[in-house]
Amino acid sequence: MSIIIQTGHEFSSSAKLIELLHSRGLEKANLSNVQQLSAADIAENLSRIINQSQDINNSKLAENIAVDFLLANTNQQNWGWADSNNLVALPYWESLEPSSRFILVFDHPKNMFSHLEKEALTKDKVDALMQEWVIYHTTMLEFFDSYQSKCLLLEGRFAITQAVKTKELLKSLSDSFILTTSQEVNLDSSIEKNITVNTNNSIAHDLISEEIIKHYPEVITLFNTLLNKANLKGSNTVYKTKKPDTGTLVSALIDLDEKNSVINSLQKKNEEVETLKEENNALIIAIQASQKSIKDLTNIKNTLQQGFDNNQKEIESYKGLELENNTLVAALHAAQESIEKTTVDKGAVDTKMTELLNANQILEKEHQLLVRELHNTQNRLEASYLASQSSTDIERVGSKSMVLSSGAVSVYHTPGSRVKNDLPYRLGAALVKTKTVRDIVFLPVALNKEYREFLEIKQELESLPPLDKEVDILEAEKVKDHLSYRIGNTVTQSLKSPKKLAKLPVSIGKEILKFKK
Repeated sequence: MSIIIQTGHEFSSSAKLIELLHSRGLEKANLSNVQQLSAADIAENLSRIINQSQDINNSKLAENIAVDFLLANTNQQNWGWADSNNLVALPYWESLEPSSRFILVFDHPKNMFSHLEKEALTKDKVDALMQEWVIYHTTMLEFFDSYQSKCLLLEGRFAITQAVKTKELLKSLSDSFILTTSQEVNLDSSIEKNITVNTNNSIAHDLISEEIIKHYPEVITLFNTLLNKANLKGSNTVYKTKKPDTGTLVSALIDLDEKNSVINSLQKKNEEVETLKEENNALIIAIQASQKSIKDLTNIKNTLQQGFDNNQKEIESYKGLELENNTLVAALHAAQESIEKTTVDKGAVDTKMTELLNANQILEKEHQLLVRELHNTQNRLEASYLASQSSTDIERVGSKSMVLSSGAVSVYHTPGSRVKNDLPYRLGAALVKTKTVRDIVFLPVALNKEYREFLEIKQELESLPPLDKEVDILEAEKVKDHLSYRIGNTVTQSLKSPKKLAKLPVSIGKEILKFKK
């Protein structure tokens, strides 16, 4: 059984290399039996224990974790894992399991800059990064010097691109570790693509990164030492005083110009996108306004249609009542003709006459009820179609001319017109005609107009004989039963008392309900 424990800096190619080895036949580590810890969890826990304990070899906790992990993988022939936290625990693994073999991965320090966030990069952060890189790889080099027979020191990027050479070096560590023939391909295509992209990021980037590294001699010295001792490498030794050749500088300048051109193009496209967003928002606002207008128009249409349907029903009801009235009148006339033509003795005639008079009284009462209902229907039609305006104006004009210069009352004056020209009827008619929002807005103007016109004829109306002295008093009573007069009378009565005035809307509502009954 062979155990491969690999470590490398977090910014190195260690993760890609272990991925390559797993694809060539190295089995992945199983979870531990008891705690179900992964290889990364094992590395992190051992690293924490080592940092907190001076003597890890006597730590029962570390031993339990490591032994449980090893027992979970005893059935695997060749297995292993990689983690940057493995570095501090390498001596512990060597003493716990002597058959373990180690792969130490390093890369050119300039590659670290491609992993950093450029916006947050400062000189202090670069100084700290270089110091951490030196400490990590110094520890790696010390372990390699102590256990060279059990270790491979590899430059990560070059080891990935040279899979065959890497396989041969692994055989030198353990004869039992053999890659299958089908996996002895030079490089997995997906891994090759990722490495190529990462390697050829930018000529200018690499050039500037190398110049930054030259300001840290301890980094250059340590990296050159790693190259000298590496089992597999691809980079050249770094010289602090060596300057880049003209061709490299020109290529870097071209690369920067191309990137600036791309940035400018992206900025223009971003401006175009912002413009399109603003236009889109304006269109959305316009569409929402149109939808609201359509909704309002639809509501108005539905209201008008409902009013039209109600008017049609009122007209049909009026026609039915008129037909019934005509039928009753015809029956009355027929009864009267029958009485006149009857030639019977006086007793029979008296009896028949009494019956006919009773029937006539009943018919007269029904006739009065029908006439009253016809008047009510007429009032509702007047309120629906606003048809009473013209007739009211005509009656007002006629009313003004009813009192002659001599003081005599015009023969064309009627009690009904006197009631309609009185203040209650005028105010009630103005309220009944209020149907739309516009009518409500101009209602005070309309009421004021009615009141001023009433004052103009008030003296003339008061000079007329009392209404109860009129011959056709029944006509005046019928007009007083109109909705306009009933509402107007309620208003004028409420004006006499603040308490009644406060209850005016309720009183008008009750009067309308009584009228509809």
